[in-house]
Amino acid sequence: MKTYSFQVVIEEDEWLDERIKDPVWRAYIPALVHQGASSWGYTQKEALKNLQDAVDLLFEYLSEQEKEIDLERLGLL
Repeated sequence: MKTYSFQVVIEEDEWLDERIKDPVWRAYIPALVHQGASSWGYTQKEALKNLQDAVDLLFEYLSEQEKEIDLERLGLL
């Protein structure tokens, strides 16, 4: 099993409906965002957990398709 290490960004975001003032958090991996490695949550912790779930599903899918992350194309090598 390979181990990867990616930068994670967590930032406060806003609802599209400006009447809602409660904070919402966005979490994403810039190198993998085009493959669906992004999520959100009502708290930073929830956003990070949801991101982890999305990444787990992404790598499960890639494994099933017998594909790997192209680190060179992502500029990570």
